[in-house]
Amino acid sequence: MPPLRLRLTGAAPCAAAPAACAHGAGRPAIVVLARDLGTAERVAEETGHLLRLLAGETPSLRAVGEPDAATATFEADCDLLAALAELRHGGAAPGRPVVLACLPGALARETPGGDGEDELLVAKGDRIDLRRAAARLAGMGYASESACERPGEFALRGGILDVYPVNAHQPLRVDTFGDLVESVRAFDPSTQRSEAEVGRLVALALPGHGKGRGRLDRAIPAGTLVVALGGAGDEPGAADLLARRDVGWLALEETDADAEGWDAAPCPVASAEDLAVGAGAAGEAERAHVLRAAASLGRDGRTTLLAVDTAASAERARADAAGIAGFAPRVEPARFAA
Repeated sequence: MPPLRLRLTGAAPCAAAPAACAHGAGRPAIVVLARDLGTAERVAEETGHLLRLLAGETPSLRAVGEPDAATATFEADCDLLAALAELRHGGAAPGRPVVLACLPGALARETPGGDGEDELLVAKGDRIDLRRAAARLAGMGYASESACERPGEFALRGGILDVYPVNAHQPLRVDTFGDLVESVRAFDPSTQRSEAEVGRLVALALPGHGKGRGRLDRAIPAGTLVVALGGAGDEPGAADLLARRDVGWLALEETDADAEGWDAAPCPVASAEDLAVGAGAAGEAERAHVLRAAASLGRDGRTTLLAVDTAASAERARADAAGIAGFAPRVEPARFAA
């Protein structure tokens, strides 16, 4: 993809996810940067929803913050390891992108054990010595237990190896016949019952037990789109990623400020309150104006989505659209921050 350095000015928060989807579809990863993790997570979730809805993609979502009063260092390190594992082994590619919600400082924060040197990879069909695998896990900081229930634990019973990777949201069970891996499944730690087949185990060393050090901005693949909200891309932690020419940048600013080296385009947005049903004659006129503008864009081959939150809203949206000749937008359930 060609280099992208675009600032959308006058952009309201509700424009973030549609803009991220429009410029991020077909990319291996999208990084949503914000000064608070809650905002980044919300936009990442909305972007993932639109990618599934409009582009037919199957994104995986991860959040990476920094240690603070509410988040212990170990927890923040585990989130970073999970993102690193997802980027290296999750198949980040067009059609199945990794969508990261991230604080700028987390991009440059290093964590022990995240550089790929200290990890255990096991896939269905592999040949494996379970005792050696267990010894490797122990060397990576994992605790041997009779039952694997918490992150950082493993349990070896005959031809079964249970592991709860610190980089995963659930424990995994490696079932073997002799030295052949027959299945890798998730399991419920409370009941110990096997669940869905996942096909592969990726376990990274616990923080503090790896030889190398991992850093997120160095694992971001070429072709990634970084979506910077409210000046988050200007933070020091984003400097090295901003300097890369193989990564695209989309900045959304509520002001009309411009910046050297960036292309700029206005992002007109109508207030949700002005468009609401029952907003009076002015609201009806504004709704009609926005729909006509959307219809005009749709005639140029662009996808038009009317996002609704209730069945009644869907009916009203379809009725409004039907009044414009040649306008056939998609009406789908979706919610975006106002």
